[in-house]
Amino acid sequence: MPTNLAVAPDRTQPDGKTAGESLQVFSTCPSSLTTPDDYVHRIADVARWSEAAGCTGILVYTDNSLVDPWLVSQIIIQSTHSLCPLIAVQPETGGIHAHHSGAFIQAFAGYIRGTILQREEPDLKAHSEP
Repeated sequence: MPTNLAVAPDRTQPDGKTAGESLQVFSTCPSSLTTPDDYVHRIADVARWSEAAGCTGILVYTDNSLVDPWLVSQIIIQSTHSLCPLIAVQPETGGIHAHHSGAFIQAFAGYIRGTILQREEPDLKAHSEP
């Protein structure tokens, strides 16, 4: 059966970039449970590989059974030039309150790299009716 193929419509975003140009890729830091032997070197290696592959950041898991994510993030920062650790905080599970987590993350990121990854909020006023 013949199939009609059409060119996809232009997916240029309002800022003039295509989705591929604005896509940020994140890798995942290995867990201390799965790679307990020589874990510090494993973190550094994965961080360097991720940066070399063009990743923006690396996800660092948080759990009471894992190595402290802030210490893991320090190893990532020491091992790379621009890779940004993305710590998966769980404030509702008895850790620190969400407000304190956010303040700590902002201070940590701003002090070390001067870069803070933020989720961009849509401009709702631009799309609302008068």
